[in-house]
Amino acid sequence: MIVVVLILWVGLKFLGKPVTQNSTILKLTSPNGGESWKVGSTNVISWKGPESLSGARLILNSTKQHYVGGEAQGYVPDINIVIAEDLTSSGSYNWTIPTSTPIGSYVIHIDGYDSAFKNYSFDDSDSSFNVISR
Repeated sequence: MIVVVLILWVGLKFLGKPVTQNSTILKLTSPNGGESWKVGSTNVISWKGPESLSGARLILNSTKQHYVGGEAQGYVPDINIVIAEDLTSSGSYNWTIPTSTPIGSYVIHIDGYDSAFKNYSFDDSDSSFNVISR
């Protein structure tokens, strides 16, 4: 639901051009699950994407389990922090984890467009990684 609203909003934002969602254009490669990164440390977030990538964002999402009727229904981000915006196709970003970041399990979300703003793409870490104390 949130992704659909975001796609519609961005589609309108860019002069009403039609936008196609394509989850295969971008691929987050690190962190991709199982890593432990210390608060205050600098780590490389990396991805594969087209040379024509424009306006990509990196977002830190917590991985809190959501339950309905006692059964796990998936993850709901209760922390949603934009790490970087307006990235291009360089494929990496050096992120210094702010000391204010709560210790816990997270995934990184990346999304962006091709330079013509016709294809929207996104990806998330395949599994969670941990932010740990120094």
